[in-house]
Amino acid sequence: MARTENLSPGFLKSKRIIPESGFADFRDDHSRKGMSLLFRVSHTGRRTWVLEYRQGDKMRRPTIGVFPAMSLRDARDRADEERQKVKKDTGIAETREVERGAPSFRVMAFDYLENYSKINKRSWRHDHSIIKRLVHEFGGRRINQITREDAIRLYEDMVDSPIMANRTTTLLHTLYGWGMNRPAYMRYILANPFQKLPRYHEEPRVRPLSDSEICRVWTVYSNMGKKGILYKLLLLTGCRLANIAHCEWKDINGNWLTVPVSGDKMRSDHRVFLCKTAKVLISHLENDTRWLFPNQRGDKPIDLNSWGSHRWNKSAVAVADARFTCHNLKDTVLDILARNKVPPHIVEAVGGHRKRGVTWRHYVEYQFDDEKAEAMKVLEAHIQHVTQTGDIIRLSTA
Repeated sequence: MARTENLSPGFLKSKRIIPESGFADFRDDHSRKGMSLLFRVSHTGRRTWVLEYRQGDKMRRPTIGVFPAMSLRDARDRADEERQKVKKDTGIAETREVERGAPSFRVMAFDYLENYSKINKRSWRHDHSIIKRLVHEFGGRRINQITREDAIRLYEDMVDSPIMANRTTTLLHTLYGWGMNRPAYMRYILANPFQKLPRYHEEPRVRPLSDSEICRVWTVYSNMGKKGILYKLLLLTGCRLANIAHCEWKDINGNWLTVPVSGDKMRSDHRVFLCKTAKVLISHLENDTRWLFPNQRGDKPIDLNSWGSHRWNKSAVAVADARFTCHNLKDTVLDILARNKVPPHIVEAVGGHRKRGVTWRHYVEYQFDDEKAEAMKVLEAHIQHVTQTGDIIRLSTA
């Protein structure tokens, strides 16, 4: 072990410090924290200057000069220079070590999906679909390697899909914000690269069908079998596509269909009145599985993606010469009720929308079943009128 000494000129030239074998180290008492200057004397009388410092978990002792060619002052100056270099290199090494240890984007994204999105968000399936696409973009990269430039490039590449661009950047902003508060990721994320990105303008998606379009679409659906029944029920109930496609027989009780919380955006069950036409349509479905619209094996409800529901709707759109989406059928139902002077709060109840205000949210449990039943009869009568037939049931099952 090195002994700390006052390295005076007389001490440096002394013959008494020469060891009998090996070498002896003497630490300069002017050494600074983090690095020591050693005067090393071998048994042969050779005298050298050595630096001693720790880098990571290893001790380093490089030789920097020979005495008396390098004086004490020169050795101390050289030690100061090397100290700054080592400090800088150590910082770079630590940064590289952190980068090498950072989790990949794939790991953090699926951790977020399992431990946050599925627990706290009803739209976690939508998050899942976006994350699967982003994994192809960022999957193998580490979370601290995704920069602001990457965020802007992703945003600009999606200019042709403004709504999806907004949803994607919002999810990524939430994902990195979540990661910055998780011990497993927080040390690797210095700033959220997706913070305060601009948003594309979104056109309103509300687009109710006109009466003439309803007539044409209804006729097209009449020639699509079970697929057409699904879409007709959307027009007769005001439900979302998934609510009807994933409906179970046990959810139907008499004239009422109960959409459970797990299948709707509301925080409570949503009761839907089934008019006479809707009940006739449902009676044409096979009642040999749990679901109204089962998959081919009959062990699960229909998968809307594999079933090609949107593709079928597009074919109906082309035949009927009317541009609309499945959700526009819900817009159409609510628009018909509003045009027929149904009170606004009943229209909201039919649509399964949350009621605003303290009174409705915390004090009123009444679900307006009687009023909703009357409203759905008004809807049925309106569709019967616009299809220009006195026997809507015959047209629905044609």
